[in-house]
Amino acid sequence: MKECKDCLAETLGNAPRVKLRPAKYPGPRCATHWRVFRKQVRERAWAEHIHKTYGMTAEFYRALLASQGGKCAICQRATGAARRLAVDHNHKQALLDGHAEEHGCENCWRGLLCRMCNRNVLGHLRDDTAALQRAIDYLHHPPAQVLQHTRPAPSASGAAGSPSASPGSSAAGAPDTASSGPRT
Repeated sequence: MKECKDCLAETLGNAPRVKLRPAKYPGPRCATHWRVFRKQVRERAWAEHIHKTYGMTAEFYRALLASQGGKCAICQRATGAARRLAVDHNHKQALLDGHAEEHGCENCWRGLLCRMCNRNVLGHLRDDTAALQRAIDYLHHPPAQVLQHTRPAPSASGAAGSPSASPGSSAAGAPDTASSGPRT
């Protein structure tokens, strides 16, 4: 079996020759160096992708991520450890700058978002700030809670235990057929 070329390169500076690991992977490389090599390839491909798509360097992406505290700018939960955070950009600004909506430039960049916030919050609401304000108002004043506070308090005649207050019965104590639904 061949020897790992990266292990060989590491041991060239050392006088005594150590036994090199077998190279099962292309290169030829051992499993450890193959993982390192694949990670470097993925990193280069990602850097090329964000530069080609958004005109953003990998260094700027990392600086932006650090300025956001290493988290999604909206939810502050996603860190990009499992899946890198998406570059959020303003599609309307892209059209004003004269390039395709799916591509960005430094005038279009807004921040880094997780997939859920980018697609399911901003994307679904189409960057409508009025809709986002309605969502905030909804969380602060849920309609069900508002309705419960505005309805009249139950009267003394409708107290629990009286025949008129029990669901599914009429005032005379007979079952209420109007509210019981269809009969089968």
